[in-house]
Amino acid sequence: MIFSSFTSSRGITLLEMLVVLILVSLISTLVLEGFSYIFRLRLSLFTQLDNVQHGTMQAYWFHQTTTGLTPDYLESEHQFEGNNKSFHGLTLSPLDAPAGVPMAFGWKLETQETPKGNMTKLYYQTGNGTLWEVLSWKGTQGQFSYQSPDGRWHTRWPPALKRHAHLPTMILFEGKRHQKTLQWIIKLTEYNYLRRDIRAEEW
Repeated sequence: MIFSSFTSSRGITLLEMLVVLILVSLISTLVLEGFSYIFRLRLSLFTQLDNVQHGTMQAYWFHQTTTGLTPDYLESEHQFEGNNKSFHGLTLSPLDAPAGVPMAFGWKLETQETPKGNMTKLYYQTGNGTLWEVLSWKGTQGQFSYQSPDGRWHTRWPPALKRHAHLPTMILFEGKRHQKTLQWIIKLTEYNYLRRDIRAEEW
């Protein structure tokens, strides 16, 4: 009777306490690792979403301004011209002004030497000549190409010694984003005409 009472009230031994502490420590470690994994996964997801949204916005800016291309008057300074590193003309959808009114614009590639190597940057050129950096990547890769109505691609527009429409049928941009090859191809409107200059007509 005395032994039974002593056994039931003896409390927790040191060994049992150590076992409990070890179990609690293991569970805490597993929980913290789980939270850390979820945090890293969430951060990675948000970064990827931000990159996708940013890339989509860059492509949209190029598409918006380029599909808005419209021919200018004959012999005008804003007649569409392009080479493998830049093009300029008139657009009805500029980034720096309300849509609907023809505005001068352009896209330009520039390669710069830096302490870490060559960097190529894609710029949007506003109507007053200001350059807005839109995209950049390491290296010198990057060019524009222009398709004529006969389906041939050219590195300058208008093609030398050839008579073509005032605008190409398609414009291709090749560059990089996060060091991965990037291509944006824009199909221009088939309503390709020379703007009528009523100022030069007799009344």
